Amino acid sequence: MKKTRFILSLALLSVCTIVSASVEDTVTAINEHNSIFGDVLTLQKNNPAFMNNAYDRQYSELRIYNDYEKLNRPILYELGDGHNYTGININSYIKLNNTTTVWGSASYRSGNRKDVKWNSTADFSTLYPYVMGDTLGGNLNSERYTFSGGSATRIGRITIGGLLYFRAEHEYRTKDPRPRSIVTDLSMRLGVSYDFGRYLLGTGLGAKFYKQTNSVEFFKEDGVIPEYQMLGLGMYHQRFSGNNTSAYYKGTGFSYDINISPTKKNGMYLSAEYNYIPYKRVLPDMNSFPITTLYLYNYNCELGWKTVQKFGWSCFGGINYEKRDGDEHIAGNSSSGEYLVLADMTMFHSHKTDSYIGGALNFNGRSQWNLTGRIGYIDCASNYIFPISKMSFSKLYERIEGQFIRNIENDITLNCRLSASYFHNLNKDITMPYASMDHANTNLMEYTYSNITDNYLIISANVRADYTPANWKSYGMFIELGGGRFEGNNNNGNKIYLSTGITF
Repeated sequence: MKKTRFILSLALLSVCTIVSASVEDTVTAINEHNSIFGDVLTLQKNNPAFMNNAYDRQYSELRIYNDYEKLNRPILYELGDGHNYTGININSYIKLNNTTTVWGSASYRSGNRKDVKWNSTADFSTLYPYVMGDTLGGNLNSERYTFSGGSATRIGRITIGGLLYFRAEHEYRTKDPRPRSIVTDLSMRLGVSYDFGRYLLGTGLGAKFYKQTNSVEFFKEDGVIPEYQMLGLGMYHQRFSGNNTSAYYKGTGFSYDINISPTKKNGMYLSAEYNYIPYKRVLPDMNSFPITTLYLYNYNCELGWKTVQKFGWSCFGGINYEKRDGDEHIAGNSSSGEYLVLADMTMFHSHKTDSYIGGALNFNGRSQWNLTGRIGYIDCASNYIFPISKMSFSKLYERIEGQFIRNIENDITLNCRLSASYFHNLNKDITMPYASMDHANTNLMEYTYSNITDNYLIISANVRADYTPANWKSYGMFIELGGGRFEGNNNNGNKIYLSTGITF
């Protein structure tokens, strides 16, 4: 019933959006919002004040899709070897007048991830290494709902914007072991920019509120296996692993950004952003004892130049840095069921740095041709203090993507994209206390190390056809087919994506 109400809400939202939309050149709007050249140097869109002139034309889209991926074996046990998702979403960008712009989205997705092991917790990519896991695993079903809405208004030379994003997710399995995770994720942003004539200078603040309840149950008495409270690099909390099969996570964080953007979309771009959020893992069965806290830091910075004309070009460089520090809270002896925190020990550290330079070309004639590329260097390292455990690697990568957009007669627009990325490992190193590790955790770390230090190639292709007859005024429909291939020394697999929908 809840699913039905949500899908009806999506339909109602699309109707409201259609009423708000004006009769514009829909083909031009489709091309603008789906151009890969338009996506170059757009980190400032994270600040809602810069969304007022992010696009020249308004555009709305309702999409139904299926996303399928299958690998011969997982790259990481915790993420599984594929997925199959079906969903519906609507996105809208509307200019109410010359000074105010609104935008928003809503979506519902359901499906499953295949053959997940060593992870019984949702949002593994966010919360690792502090997750719960076991050696058996299986497929994980999930349902996800999202809403977002934003508005930006110009008052003289000042533009003020706000954005709200909410995600609710339910992830579960229907056979032993039976994990169940319920996630609520709320983000808010406020931004302001000032028009200096040629350039906009802006800044913004954001807040994030996260909560997840996580539990694992066994219905067969002869099928119970230990649940590990993971600590990183194959380590786990020996005191609280085994029969402690529930936890909850909570986090409150903030973000800050500063941006420079040209008012006419020709000139220098600068975007810098800082995000920080601590995630506390609590054991409810141990009288809400806080077993660990993960401190997650993100730094992003990008600088470049972009020229938008009949022949457009861009060059840019940037760095993305992620840092994770993990505290373990030492518990004393239980007193009336209560565990007191005796000490805090920072035992886990990791970082990931992605540095890159790139460029893009755009040619607008009877057809539109776009080409983007980048070369980057990734450096990753993780270590656990005691017993001493270390893992590190570095990769050089290259990515190139091409796009061809052509209006066939006046009714059909064809959009073709092709991309290829290659990741080449340069250095790798591992130090593990294998003598004190059991066989299962040894296998986990050796498998992980072998796969993340592999060389691999990713190729993808996408074709989209839009039908926008003149007698439909501002409305149209589309169909999109995409596919990809992942090829590595240890893993390979395929991806297929199919969607259809309407534009207005």
